[in-house]
Formats: sequence, C-alpha cells, structure tokens
Amino acid sequence: MKRSTHLAAERCRANAAGAMARARSAAIAAVLVGLLMPALGSAGTTDVVPKGLFVFDIAYMNSTTDKAFGDGREVLPLLEGIKRYEPGGGLQGTVTANPFVRLRLITTQILFGVTDNLTAVLALPYVLDATIDTRMGWTPGDYQSQLGRPYSETDFWQWAGSMGQPRPVQRWVGNQGVLADLVLAARYRLPRPELLRRWNIQWAVHLQGALPTGVEPDPEDLVTAGTSAWHLHSYADLELHLAADKRFSWGGVDRLTVGVDSYFGWLRPRTFVTPAGLKHPLLLNLRPYVGDTYTVDGGDWLASSFVIDVVALVGPTFATWLSKGRLDVARSFPPLVTLTVSYRYLHTAQSDWTSKSDLWDWKNEKAWRPGDKQTFNATATLGLLRLGAPLQLYVSWRTQELVAGRNTRPANVLSVGTRLFAAFW
Repeated sequence: MKRSTHLAAERCRANAAGAMARARSAAIAAVLVGLLMPALGSAGTTDVVPKGLFVFDIAYMNSTTDKAFGDGREVLPLLEGIKRYEPGGGLQGTVTANPFVRLRLITTQILFGVTDNLTAVLALPYVLDATIDTRMGWTPGDYQSQLGRPYSETDFWQWAGSMGQPRPVQRWVGNQGVLADLVLAARYRLPRPELLRRWNIQWAVHLQGALPTGVEPDPEDLVTAGTSAWHLHSYADLELHLAADKRFSWGGVDRLTVGVDSYFGWLRPRTFVTPAGLKHPLLLNLRPYVGDTYTVDGGDWLASSFVIDVVALVGPTFATWLSKGRLDVARSFPPLVTLTVSYRYLHTAQSDWTSKSDLWDWKNEKAWRPGDKQTFNATATLGLLRLGAPLQLYVSWRTQELVAGRNTRPANVLSVGTRLFAAFW
C-alpha cells in the first residue's frame, strides 16, 4: 500500500476529490454481487463426464447483496457516506445510501467427455438484468448562518443542481441481455496409486480461465454495474484447483462422498478510464487529480472447500433405452435424490490501485484490504436417469452471511437448474 511523502500536501488540495473518490469507490463496491458457477457434472469434486458424452447444464440464478464486511468483520453499508462541505466552510451534511443490489442471469455450461478422465467445459453467463436500489438519504451537517439552520436534503440537492450536479437515481436498472466473462475449463482425474485405490480416494486437477467478454460500467455513471470477473468477484481470471474425495459405498452404491478442493485464483490487472464529471460534475470530476486512466490489481485468491454428498434416495431402477436394456448398467447411473452441502474459505490478497493520486489510490486500497469470504452452499439434485430420462434437476442456495467475512461483500444466490445428458455419436 502506497503512502508517499506528499500525501499531506495533496490532502489539502484534494478535499473535494476525496469525496468524489469515496463516491466512485463505493459505487464500484455496490455492484459486486457475486456469481455462483454450477458444479461440473454432479457435485463430486473429482467427477468427470464419460468419454463422448455431452452435458448441457442450464441454470437461472438470482444473486443479491445489501451489505459489506469491514476490516473488523463489522457489518457496513455497501456505500460509504459522502461528506459535503461548503466551499471554504463547514460541513453541509452527508449523503448516505444503503443499496440493495440484485443480479439475475442464465448460466449455460456445456461439458464434454474428451476421455473417461478428461472433461472440457464452456460456461456462458448471460445477464438478464442488474438492479441497484440506492436507498439514499441525508444526515444534516453544521449550522449554516445564511440559512439559520443546517442544510436539509432538499437544500443540498438544490445547491448541487445550481452547480450542474443532478440528483442520483434511486433505482438503476441495466446490463439487460449482456454477457459476463465466459469461462473455459478442463478437469482431469489423475491416475491413482495403489494406496488411493485401497482407500477408495480419487483426485483431480481443474484449470479454468475467463475470457474478457463482460461489460465494463460507464465511468461517468455514479450508480452502475459491470459484469467482468473483477466486478462480479466470484471467479478469478485464472484458477488452478487440486481436489480429492473419498467415497463410502454399500449396496453397490456410493452413498456418501467427502471431498476437498483447494485452489489458487489470479486476477489480472485492469486499466479503467477515469470519470471526468461529464454527468456528475460535483461527484465524479476525478480526472484532474487521478489522470486519464487508472489501473487496478485486485489481488490474488487462495481458497479451500469441504464438500459432503449424501444419497438421500437411490430410487427405483429400470432397464431402459438409456442402459440399452441392461439393468446392471442402469444401476451405475446417478441416484434419484442427492443432497450436497459445502463450506468454502477464500482469502483475498491486498489490492493495488495505481493513478496520479496516491491519496485516491489509498482510499480505494483501504476498502479492498486483505480479507476473506466464508461461503455455505446447499444443493438438492433429482436425477431421472435410472427411470429412463437423461435429465437432472437441481436447486441450490448459497450464502456468505452465516459467518462474517472481512473486507468483502457477501452475496446470497438462489439457483434453479437442469442438466441434460446426450451423446451424438
């Protein structure tokens, strides 16, 4: 984190820029709503798709957030209050906000079994829309002798309007029908030495990368959202996973699977255009202080997940066209009802912002200090393959609020999806 010796001098001339900087960094923070990519195939951490088989996984996802966790794991609003001062005078008041953010999308995954141990994946997140309810308010400041009272909310926005600053919208709706960053991935189930075979343990490596197809927010909008991996803050630009699971079987069926998945996530540096106050001259005129552009290195991730799969109901099994009339083959298909619970701890490293203003950089880096997210997920899967239909249906709930994180923004995600299995040759 940079703190050059000229910070004190810059602080004096950048008082207004500081307020604008807080507004911009808060606006960015408000749109990091999270995105849960569905698991590969079934829920096992080492599962792969059999050779020549396609799996089409389509899920509707609704993600919401309305808070942030601070450095002491305290609950904070997504937007920091913006203090406004009279030119050369006292505090006019504080523009407050407690936003509620929602992201709706359809995520399609296409999985293909290249070999019996190698699965290739293409994930296409299609954003239906993003909504930000700002829930703005006003906290009065100092007594103003010219008014005989402190500024009211109406007084402030009338004053701001006289300087060409419009009042921000109470609700922003955008990103309708756009893509987030596409994901290419591969999972390889590793050969097992004798010890792992004896203990019925499988292990696998998983590599995925995000393509820059997401939408960047308009730098001149105060309330807005982006759909890149950085803005969604749920998957990194590049991830390398190592996973293992142990399966407990009885009655010829894997009834219980316990797995772990650890990974490293890399977020690439990004360069953004600095707002020039074209729409919000009082709150977003940052270019004179920050420069034409600025660069953000979001910091890398280290994460580990613990996953438990329980077969709740094997269900009836029939020899159908899917098993080519063979009952023994049908019994190898996934069970009727599977319940999955998981916990993931993810550590986020310090961010690094680079511009012409060390003060502005530090204000943003302070909001993105080293932190963590603690994610709990529960999924119920209904598999119809044993009944003769090449289909799975699932519903999943993810929350990051059960245990407070640190310097992160928790999301709650509801997913409802289906998986269709097909072979074309």
